[in-house]
Amino acid sequence: MGVESCAGEHTGYVAPEQTEQVGTRDFGGRDSEWRLWTAHCTSSPRSWRFEQYTVTTSPAWVLFSDATSPETSSLLAGIATHSVLPAQNRPLRLADRGILRSARQEGSSVEITLDRVVVEHTATLNDDSPTFAYRLTSQMFGAAGATVGDTVEVTTDGLVTTSFRKD
Repeated sequence: MGVESCAGEHTGYVAPEQTEQVGTRDFGGRDSEWRLWTAHCTSSPRSWRFEQYTVTTSPAWVLFSDATSPETSSLLAGIATHSVLPAQNRPLRLADRGILRSARQEGSSVEITLDRVVVEHTATLNDDSPTFAYRLTSQMFGAAGATVGDTVEVTTDGLVTTSFRKD
């Protein structure tokens, strides 16, 4: 889903994007990644304010607004607080991006830990970010060419890692 461009045409994104706040918030009894940010038009004073709650484990859920004001922010918080989501049914996050903090060979697999980050156009934010562990095949890890300190992306089916790549 895109936002209206500065010229009134529908486009994918308006840049630069600026994250203002990130954190973990309750959404329907489950942990969600919460984010509030503003996208500014580069050729006019227009801007859009976004807010999003994302439950990243299966079944995944997203609560999103692209017209956030104090009133809609309060409504979103109320929806998140009073919702009842189905219980998590798989142990792993479905997607993740972070700084590779460790990689340890264990037989034919590699155990990695990621320090979760939010990547913007102008910066990588790592405010109060938890660390997550994933197990990859040695082949998957080697093909990515990642080393400790790199920003990487992981996808899973909730049970096993299905892809791993260096950003």
